[in-house]
Amino acid sequence: MIAFDVPPSLSRRARENGIDPALFRVSPNLRGMIANSIGEFRRTAEGRELWAAALQKTANGMMAFLHGGEGSSRFFVDHHDVTLRSIDAIMIGGRDYSARYVCTDGLPRNVSIQRILFHELTHVAEGHAGIPLIDMAVPIDAPDEVLQLERDVITRTNEFMAKYYGEAPRCLLRYASDFEGTPYLEFNRNFALKQSALNRKPKMAG
Repeated sequence: MIAFDVPPSLSRRARENGIDPALFRVSPNLRGMIANSIGEFRRTAEGRELWAAALQKTANGMMAFLHGGEGSSRFFVDHHDVTLRSIDAIMIGGRDYSARYVCTDGLPRNVSIQRILFHELTHVAEGHAGIPLIDMAVPIDAPDEVLQLERDVITRTNEFMAKYYGEAPRCLLRYASDFEGTPYLEFNRNFALKQSALNRKPKMAG
């Protein structure tokens, strides 16, 4: 269900534009982070539902993850397929390797691979590929309906990342490019399933 090969449709378009498709291949280290992140997601009810919904938008039940170069993280689709059943790939973009997000406490945080993946998978699962500008960096002056979709996805991602990873919520549509320091993409190692109080075993006395 997870692939790291460049899909034929994307390879064709790349060559048509004088781009070597090999540039889209991700490093072994990033492959490991992506696979582990998806594995964590699928251990949660929300993550399993999201993953299943996203795969339904693909042509063959395979989701490709690639390096997106200097663009922001996004997903590519075959725009000639109006049924939205031909998701090409989720691209892990160059900007997110060096971006921070601003938290609701006003402080910048490094972007985790889990946050990027959950965010982009939500766009795929919700069928946002048909919305203009959604497969590139969303500008602050984008149409209101596009900005609202982005806010909705950020909110849903905030809830998931706070619940299972303890990440502070990201402010809506704000980046911290003006903050000093050297931010980097990181793997959040704080994943933890939240055990329901109803299912906890009582402690034995004595």
